[in-house]
Amino acid sequence: MDPQVVRALLSPFVLALLGLCIGSFLNVVIHRLPMMMERGWRLESAELLGVKIDAAPAITLSVPRSRCPAHSPSSARPRSARDVARRAWANTTQRSGASF
Repeated sequence: MDPQVVRALLSPFVLALLGLCIGSFLNVVIHRLPMMMERGWRLESAELLGVKIDAAPAITLSVPRSRCPAHSPSSARPRSARDVARRAWANTTQRSGASF
């Protein structure tokens, strides 16, 4: 591989983005997987015992959508996250004097 490509892929910005993506995925898995497993166990034990239980809403890795607990009960929009990232990047480039 070209040394410039390797240097670009190992830049702190690219590594930080990769770390954020992996961390976000792990956060979802670590939070939701135990709930999914517990729900499965409850359904299996209720079936074995012959007990009827109320059907709880399904929890998967993609449903329900993430929500921001500190603000409104609506889902966080990707557009708002993009705007925050754009503004942060603009502030960083203004402070450093870089222009693109």
